[in-house]
Amino acid sequence: MRLSSVLAAMDPKRFERLCRRRGVVLDERKRLAPAEQAARQLADWVRVVRLDELPGPARKACRYLMEHGEGADRRELGGGLLPLLEQDVVFEDPEDAARVAMPSAYRVQLAPASGEDRTSARALLAMQTDEVAIQLGTQLLGRQPVGPAPLWLGDLLEQLEAPGPRAELVRAISPKQRRLLEAVEARGGQLETDELLALEGSPTRVQIAGGAVLPTRSASHQLFIRGLLLPRARGLWAVPREVAETVGASRRTAERARRKELLAKVAEDEDLSPSRATLSDDPAPQALALLAELDARGQLPGGSRAVRRSALSAVAAQVGLREESAALLISLARDAGARLERSPVREVGAVLFRVWREGTAWDEARREPDAHRAKDDVTSAPTPTKGLREVLVELLEAMPEERFAPVEEVCRAAARDLRNLGAPRLLERADGRHRGAFRESAGEIVTLIATASLPALGAADVGEVDGRPVVRLSRRARRWIAGGADPGPEPSRWEGGGRLRVGRGARAGDVLDAAKAAHALPVAGGLVLKVDEAAVARALSAGLPKEEIRARLEAAAPELDPAAERAIEAAAHARVEIRRVPASAWLPIEDEATRQAIMDDAELRSLLVADAPQGGLLVREGVSEARLSRALMRLGIVFESE
Repeated sequence: MRLSSVLAAMDPKRFERLCRRRGVVLDERKRLAPAEQAARQLADWVRVVRLDELPGPARKACRYLMEHGEGADRRELGGGLLPLLEQDVVFEDPEDAARVAMPSAYRVQLAPASGEDRTSARALLAMQTDEVAIQLGTQLLGRQPVGPAPLWLGDLLEQLEAPGPRAELVRAISPKQRRLLEAVEARGGQLETDELLALEGSPTRVQIAGGAVLPTRSASHQLFIRGLLLPRARGLWAVPREVAETVGASRRTAERARRKELLAKVAEDEDLSPSRATLSDDPAPQALALLAELDARGQLPGGSRAVRRSALSAVAAQVGLREESAALLISLARDAGARLERSPVREVGAVLFRVWREGTAWDEARREPDAHRAKDDVTSAPTPTKGLREVLVELLEAMPEERFAPVEEVCRAAARDLRNLGAPRLLERADGRHRGAFRESAGEIVTLIATASLPALGAADVGEVDGRPVVRLSRRARRWIAGGADPGPEPSRWEGGGRLRVGRGARAGDVLDAAKAAHALPVAGGLVLKVDEAAVARALSAGLPKEEIRARLEAAAPELDPAAERAIEAAAHARVEIRRVPASAWLPIEDEATRQAIMDDAELRSLLVADAPQGGLLVREGVSEARLSRALMRLGIVFESE
């Protein structure tokens, strides 16, 4: 969504109010339309707003809209959207008032978030320097660009993200450039400058202090200025993820067909079905239970801070998971943010799987895979993990559905795939900058993915045959890859005894809200919220009013269970509210009529603490005895100080 288009579609009065509010000055003598003038002055506005100081729901909504150019339904983002609208960071969609979106000029200025895919077009454009932005703008506009760089970078982002304009951009390049782009994509989409020039066959080498650079007449440089090949780090070039999907579509289809034929033949030669396989569970109930328990304990930090180890161990034991599996689900769920909360429970597993495949919130190449716990400079280092994941998942998907494959053979094939030939170089580069922070080989990483990450995500079944570990892609993961959701959209229901069986059609955000006053228990592939007096008392102590607790539980499932109702009333009745207020004196007054007469007097009321306990009144701090005595004398009451 272009910023100038949004401003041009505004009601004139609303546009004028926006200009006055943000100090935009319009010059009628200029040829530029008012909306274009305002867009140039507001292009850098998103850098002025302190987004990191916004409330947690607003930060989640901001990140979602930053990563999703198509926007979202405003009702699904809830109250977190209001601060963004008030700060003029997001706007209504001109074509659909029920949806909101962030202008592309703002999206390209926000730094990549923790866990975001660093090869996406948005993240890559956000990393570029002013010099690179000018080169991209010159090619895009056909002239030396003028005005703020975010405007033309935003236009380029819209071209790269929209399937039609992106395909047109790829069709416009020369055959030589197309072959080079396909070759880079086939090798994982990331190459260093020397490797890129060697692949192109360019005899020209331009050396600067930081190493080789692209000659201006080379095919690789032409791809660069068109935004089809962008620098990710010094000396490292990447094909944007969206471009790679377009360029490599035919190659992936052909490779998948050949791989399926080969693996089917291999699978027929040897039966590797284990006598007792460990079938994976749906990760949705476990992930929601982990988040709910951490939040209820006050141990779910905001922003990019990590969960404390002691809290992680405690909730993992309560949910019945290994600590590593719990850490994986918590990290991905936190990174998903608003995307997870607005999804029904039956789609939560698919959301976590997609976040794992696309992002870097959890990176098996790092010794500390959780991006919330690893250092910032370590999480930003390029790794081959995404390519290894893709190849491994494709190999397992190509296997016959009921067949298991030897972990060792599958991992070896994934590491040797053409797309992962650069994996050792990326690991060596990362380890050279951060000694000991990364794993040593691609084989170690892909084995960890197959035996730990995929089973924890509910995406792989594992077992053993003659002491050899075997693995297969779960039926659930095959549905996720195909774009389907787990079946069973039943609603939530009360089972009695204060137990709420969460339905797979329930919204995850509503479940997490209700869980603040309950114990979240994953049972038999589902999730149960147990409402008792202790859980309600915990929510009351956290500041939730009794009416809010009841409303949240009824939003999850109407007709509140009698046992849950009794637990709410018992906890509210047993709770004694104690507040500390500044006061200078206590006036004991046994007669209630006298006490009420004093409180009805406006002048006296300003000298006293409101809502004082029965039997007397509290005098505000700083009120002198003389002033209090004069005010009481007007009512005929004599004040005597002890």
